Amino acid sequence: MKKISYIFSIPLIISLSFIFFIILVKKFNCSFLLVLWSYLIISVIIICIGILNKKLDIIFKVFIFCIIFICFFYRIINIEKYYDNVINTINNGQRVIGFVNSFPALKNNKLEVKLKVIGIKYSDITDYKKVSPFNILLKIKNPEHIILNRGDIITINKKISIPQKKIINFKYREYLFCHSVYGIIQVKKENIKIINNKINIPITDKFCKTSLWRARNNFIKRLKETLSQRVYSFLLSIFFGIRSELDEEIYTKFRNTGMVHLLAISGLHIGFIGILFLNFFRIFLSRSKSFIISIIILFAYIMLITPSASSWRAFFMYTISALFFITGICTSGVTVLSITAIILMFINPYSIFDLGFQFSFLATSGILLLSNPLNEKMPERIPEKIKSLITVTMSAFLSIFILQWSLFHKVPLFSLLSSIFIVPLFGILFSLLFFGILLFYITKIVFVAKVMEFLTLSFLKIIDILDIIPAISLPSIPIFISYLFLPLLVLLFYVIGPFLKKIVIIQLLKLK
Repeated sequence: MKKISYIFSIPLIISLSFIFFIILVKKFNCSFLLVLWSYLIISVIIICIGILNKKLDIIFKVFIFCIIFICFFYRIINIEKYYDNVINTINNGQRVIGFVNSFPALKNNKLEVKLKVIGIKYSDITDYKKVSPFNILLKIKNPEHIILNRGDIITINKKISIPQKKIINFKYREYLFCHSVYGIIQVKKENIKIINNKINIPITDKFCKTSLWRARNNFIKRLKETLSQRVYSFLLSIFFGIRSELDEEIYTKFRNTGMVHLLAISGLHIGFIGILFLNFFRIFLSRSKSFIISIIILFAYIMLITPSASSWRAFFMYTISALFFITGICTSGVTVLSITAIILMFINPYSIFDLGFQFSFLATSGILLLSNPLNEKMPERIPEKIKSLITVTMSAFLSIFILQWSLFHKVPLFSLLSSIFIVPLFGILFSLLFFGILLFYITKIVFVAKVMEFLTLSFLKIIDILDIIPAISLPSIPIFISYLFLPLLVLLFYVIGPFLKKIVIIQLLKLK
């Protein structure tokens, strides 16, 4: 019980309360006010108990919790009102003006981008009317000979549509809503016009368009001209988060072998880049200044990639950990993860329904909560680095195993054992390719590109070999079991296990 007490903190309780609140109001259609009043009544009862027992620390913590929770409540209410206003705008608008808010991706022979709508033309006016900006998904049919770049300002001669509710059994509208996308337009290139009007787009987008994004486009173009399609698409996936170019066969093999998470930019990628620059600047700067510079570089990198829940989670965890170090405040990894979850839920409360969010936070939670108990149970003769590698891999695997089972109804055979060897190998490959890409960008030496091609093809060959081993088909299970599995493991390692061990020791002493 003493061990589990270290896990709990105000950020953890707040983040779990937020998740519970969102699920109640979104999935079970509970009243916002009913849930809010329930939380507040419970909080008042706890405060009263604290006053009677003169527990000032409890009163302060519960009061802080109430303030934050009320702010979150109003955040969700505002999002719902905003969504209703957007739907009304979509229903009445005829033409659209906005700026490209994501990197274009080719999917099913259509060019897809997020468009931030900033103006709508109605039937009764001749000019565009400014609206509160909102995202829509733009799909361009037959996109040959059209070049769209992030930050481009475009007009579309077509009306926005509300996304359909379902595609087969996939809740398409809900999926887009969870990604803050509220409408969709399918057009031909003839319906689009790129303009150079000086309209109010974010200053960061203006800066990035003329610097970071232009350099990114030129570099990607150079990679495409130098490398084979197989290697080029793999590098785009692991460094820029672009899966649209990835060969379907490669993606299927990574999924079959349980290694698909390596194709997503996650803590492994963000952590490596952050620590790399931290250690570099640490040579001639203080640790605090090095942290600040590495955070700025990481943010610039985030602006270069296709962002995901896992990449933002890793970035915020790195930033929060750095800020705790700079301020000299000690904290736990669980607290840092909880604060990260709170930030992401304030940005978009419904991001918790995104599978990337769920996999990322479950895997990280598993590593933080289970790796130490597992490490204690490993034989002492095993070297510490190998022991740490095994326990981290096992922790991540156990925390997402049931979720994979419930979603895909199959588990790759020997995926746990292969992860113990493949993940460290991928870490080495990622490091070599990262330095190779930097060197190739600076020097433009073709030999460097050839070395990167050899290393990548060798790694993909290993994945090809692992793909020969068939996955195990499993019966269907309810998805809610996957969310209960990690808490049950925590109870097993932190409460039930020590309790049973204590009973066994007492019984043995009695026998003596």
